[in-house]
Amino acid sequence: MAHRPSRSMVVVLSPSSFTSGSSHLKSSGRKLIRSTLPPEDQSKAGRCRSCKMPSDEDEDEEEEEAETEHGWMAAGVPLWSVGGDSSVARWLLAVGIGAALSMSSSFLSSVVAEEEEEDGSTAMHLYSLWAIIKCSTALEKDHQLPSIRMLQGTQQEGRRSCCPLRQSVGEAEEKSLKKRDIDGTLEVLSLDNAALPLALFSLCNFSSFALGLPPPPVHYSQKMSLLTDLINMNLSDTTEKIIAEYIWVGGSGMDMRSKARTLSRPVSDPWKLPKWNYDGSSTNQAPGEDSEVILYPQAIFRDPFRRGNNILVMCDTYNPAGEPIPTNKRHAAAKIFNHPDVLVEEPWYGLEQEYTLLQKEVKWPLGWPVGGYPGPQGPYYCGVGADKAFGRDIVDAHYKACLYAGINISGINGEVMPGQWEFQVGPSVGISAGDELWVARYILERITEVAGVVLSFDPKPIHGDWNGAGAHTNYSTKSMRKEGGYEVIKKAIEKLGLRHSEHIAAYGEGNERRLTGRHETADINTFKWGVANRGASIRVGRDTEKEGKGYFEDRRPASNMDPYVVTSMIAETTILWKP
Repeated sequence: MAHRPSRSMVVVLSPSSFTSGSSHLKSSGRKLIRSTLPPEDQSKAGRCRSCKMPSDEDEDEEEEEAETEHGWMAAGVPLWSVGGDSSVARWLLAVGIGAALSMSSSFLSSVVAEEEEEDGSTAMHLYSLWAIIKCSTALEKDHQLPSIRMLQGTQQEGRRSCCPLRQSVGEAEEKSLKKRDIDGTLEVLSLDNAALPLALFSLCNFSSFALGLPPPPVHYSQKMSLLTDLINMNLSDTTEKIIAEYIWVGGSGMDMRSKARTLSRPVSDPWKLPKWNYDGSSTNQAPGEDSEVILYPQAIFRDPFRRGNNILVMCDTYNPAGEPIPTNKRHAAAKIFNHPDVLVEEPWYGLEQEYTLLQKEVKWPLGWPVGGYPGPQGPYYCGVGADKAFGRDIVDAHYKACLYAGINISGINGEVMPGQWEFQVGPSVGISAGDELWVARYILERITEVAGVVLSFDPKPIHGDWNGAGAHTNYSTKSMRKEGGYEVIKKAIEKLGLRHSEHIAAYGEGNERRLTGRHETADINTFKWGVANRGASIRVGRDTEKEGKGYFEDRRPASNMDPYVVTSMIAETTILWKP
């Protein structure tokens, strides 16, 4: 029978820190670890010239110095190569010792310290409590444990280090983790800076598994990496089923709600999607004794979070009898946009959604000192720089996510108040403007959720000499976009002035705090319009005046307005209403 090579196991135990007053534990630990080594290798456990670790004779006088210089290092011994036969019992003993020594700290904490060598080169030092024990043939047969052999790395050219994982920085940068399988034996050839912690983690995790011990704690970044992989998993590669996220507006008229369901195959037509229901008593949209609210799918968008064939579904809400519930503003808007006279005019909308990013714990604008204020307004509008733009990564992520989803987002910019931003949706036709803005808001909510930042649509989040947040609504009809359209625009503005109070009542809660006649707003009780006038209720652009056709901007809506209400009301007043 051919001789099978024996397989060996590497156990790496590395406590990251020990409390003061534990010198006896440290000293005992060193002696116990050395006792597990073969006699011919115990001599190597003395002072290491390269690593400068103390021997038994030196430890008492150098303990304090070692603790000061290395902290946790006084509790460890350097890694080096040892061999020799050993029993499973001794292996378990070594592991037990290491586990006991690391009770007060992380089970696996790879610590790399940089220090200048005598020759001026910077070397990587890794110290670790450890044991290398060969398993018996019987253990190999039962558990099929692989062997992991550490080859020594060179500290300098032609010089061997007593620490197998110690390498110069220049060499470590050039080498990468390489693996090969020779006769069933896994061999680690070299480790670079990035691969080292992962390799040690894998070794320790495997030893814990083999011994039936609980696995070492996983670092948060490793957990997040796994979560990211799962979140980005493409289901389209393995199944025809998709995930549909149903979205609706909650009871406050501003809160977004959603829940997901599995569909058997991709769907592109909202009318082919199944209706669904939810507990309206938990969203302040139905009483507890008759709580069921029905979701009617109305618009489909690609899901930028799950990707693949998965979708976001904008819904409106009805009671079981098929009647729209009071918070369903889309139903009434759809009636207006489906009116023949409105359909002929093809109303276009460009919605400018302003919002403020707040620090989660203190509900204070992002980039502002907690409890304090930044410099006065001026440099922040469309500003660039760490002292002017706060939260750009969130803004840019939202921009791209909306484009992926199929939302007609047309731009972004930093606003006048620091921590405040704007995105624009449009031009969109009719009811689709409201659908797109609501889903864009939903996507922004999801992104700020991940970022740990609070999203605010408050029209005046900070009192005082700071700009508020609006949702300026740009509007045109086919007649306005034709030659001679400027006269149609002026007639439409006149109608809006006659219904000013009705529009103000529907343009968002708390708008009186914003429409003060200052900070680029008109007074809430006064209606006026002008060309290029940002202090007016309605602004007409210079290009529109010059060309005699185009669009106008209603600057009155607040950032928390309902786009279904605002867009349909403007269309109704300017197209259907007869004074």
